[in-house]
Amino acid sequence: MNKERRGFDFGPLGEENALFVQQIIGFSEDGLQFTFEVDLKPGRTYQSLASNRFEAATGIPMKPYLIYFTTVK
Repeated sequence: MNKERRGFDFGPLGEENALFVQQIIGFSEDGLQFTFEVDLKPGRTYQSLASNRFEAATGIPMKPYLIYFTTVK
């Protein structure tokens, strides 16, 4: 992955269910993993779209990927 390019958008449920990044850790050395910290509340559904602003080192954009989960109460 291009370690200089990344981006997140709201998922289909909109801003009220967005997964807001608190701190970016960054890409792994090999560029295959991206780590970040978030603040989660119990009993909530979260969504964020890892957008096509993530791209391969060759410049090919990533297909958008929906991050979607619900925390337990």
